[in-house]
Amino acid sequence: MSHLRELKLEVECDECARKDRVIRQYAENHSKLVEEVSAAHEVARAAGKEVTKLKGQLTKQHNESARLEQVERVVEYWRGYRPKASKAFGKPGVSKSFAIIEKALVLMAEDPAGPVDACCEAIDGLHLAPYQEFDKRFATDGPGRTLRNDVEHALGDEARIERCRGIARRARNVSLDAKHRAYEISAQVLEAWTRALMDELWGQRPDDTVEVDGIVVRP
Repeated sequence: MSHLRELKLEVECDECARKDRVIRQYAENHSKLVEEVSAAHEVARAAGKEVTKLKGQLTKQHNESARLEQVERVVEYWRGYRPKASKAFGKPGVSKSFAIIEKALVLMAEDPAGPVDACCEAIDGLHLAPYQEFDKRFATDGPGRTLRNDVEHALGDEARIERCRGIARRARNVSLDAKHRAYEISAQVLEAWTRALMDELWGQRPDDTVEVDGIVVRP
């Protein structure tokens, strides 16, 4: 009987030892799994941060590209009036005009017409009334009036933008007859100023000058 008990105890001890090994193995495997999962989470977090960073960079590049495209459109519109504008006009980091246009686009970002159209409308108004006296703008020169027709005078701040846009809107809203009269008068003013300029440049119309269609020229 004692032999059987010893054998039974031995079997039980072996079973306990086996279970202990199984438990230790499980614990070790579990610990490794926890470490692997933790490492995987760290990798995932790092990857997530990198993805977020890359998305931010892409968004920034896209916004910068879109902003440059808008500035270029405004510059092109300006050159429609001033084709001899400097090649540096509207170049980032080179011209003052770029910063002015860029700021104006930001100011007009929420405008119903869109920032580019709003800036172009202000440019129209500036060239309809390039002379200024205090806060009023005029189409022609006169006592107390100063020629202020640089890009900053149309787009330098929100007040200037709205003032010039108002001039353009008023010009568009007058009748066709009124537009036609303004066009004819503008042509007459141009002719009169041309005569005055030629008289100043050439003196009192020397004998070797002739007049063609109202314009004094040299033969």
